[in-house]
Amino acid sequence: MSQRAYEVKVKKVKKKSVCSCMDLPPKMKKFYTYIENLDELTLGRYVRWIKLSDLTKIYTGGFLVLIGDVCTCKNGKGALFTFVFDDCVVFQKMSNDELIVKYAKEIASQTEKKR
Repeated sequence: MSQRAYEVKVKKVKKKSVCSCMDLPPKMKKFYTYIENLDELTLGRYVRWIKLSDLTKIYTGGFLVLIGDVCTCKNGKGALFTFVFDDCVVFQKMSNDELIVKYAKEIASQTEKKR
């Protein structure tokens, strides 16, 4: 395994552990989903992230305009900014369709538990 492949694997493990043990705000848990791979990102969707080097700050984020190792976002005022995907724990806001599916699954599991 190359050094780069090893570093990427270590970062993925660190991202998962950070995501599972962080006390995220309720809004983040309710409306955002953790993004593990670049191919899960969707152009035009709103993203927020936490840098692995500073786990205390959740960045406000923006709408994705370019996806790559370095992702580019645009905020409501038109300012462009970037983040390095491999160096961050990334969350993408769920679409209305995804939220409906999520809530339907929750209701179905609650109904099943009552039986």
